[in-house]
Amino acid sequence: MGNLNIGSATVEVAAQQAGKRYETTVNRPQGWNLTIGYALPAASQVCSVTLNGAPAAFQIVDTNRGREIRVMTNSAGEQVLQIEVQ
Repeated sequence: MGNLNIGSATVEVAAQQAGKRYETTVNRPQGWNLTIGYALPAASQVCSVTLNGAPAAFQIVDTNRGREIRVMTNSAGEQVLQIEVQ
């Protein structure tokens, strides 16, 4: 995990990819609203999106970096976003 310093707080973030599974893990302080995401290759077809093992509502935003999958959360502690593609 890498650390992001935001004001006086620190947010730990890690991203990994294995085959057709993409994962972002974030550990953050309590009381924050947060958008967690992953930039997939352009035109990727999403099969499933989960947050902490449960199906999650998500947005797809096509950008110059690729197809971003974004999930909103307001839960504290470790949050694990997993995305499966075709």
